[in-house]
Amino acid sequence: MEATVDCLHQVGYAATTTPMVSRLSGVTRGGLLHHYPSKVALIIATGEYCLSTMHDDPVYGGEPTPSPEEVMAKQMTRYGIALTEIIVGSRSDHALAAEFSDLGRAILTLYRRGAEKFARDLGISDSRTIEAMIWLHMAAFRGMALMQMAGVRSEVNEEAIALLHLHRETVFEKIRAAERGPGREPQDP
Repeated sequence: MEATVDCLHQVGYAATTTPMVSRLSGVTRGGLLHHYPSKVALIIATGEYCLSTMHDDPVYGGEPTPSPEEVMAKQMTRYGIALTEIIVGSRSDHALAAEFSDLGRAILTLYRRGAEKFARDLGISDSRTIEAMIWLHMAAFRGMALMQMAGVRSEVNEEAIALLHLHRETVFEKIRAAERGPGREPQDP
């Protein structure tokens, strides 16, 4: 898995091959194909591995709720880039796209769990709105990560991340206000 992550990180989905992974990992090609009979099988397993590794990271699963800077930094790790390469690769590789649905659902489940955790941590019951906010923010992070992977580093990245901070806090406060009801003041904990 680590060798496949390295290949995806270094050369991208299209250029990653099973012979390349075999050479880098030191596993014979026959041994690799015994466990993963195709590139698609290897890539899907690697995507699951990346998702699991990222989910186990304190930034995604720990306390407190991660900042936008922490999430962006994780998107730029080799696991985040490898997972992004797999997502983008599923667009043009029809064999990968046909097998991607379970991994895609696992990604959505991780976002849902994150939304539920954020809502609980904030004392908010509207986890659906927080899930939509997380989805929007992750799309922004992945977009910025894709641009950086392509060699384009925007001078407004920090401003965009600051805006994501503001958006997150605004969403949280609007949900809190709606849940308190009209005319009710926030109560001290």
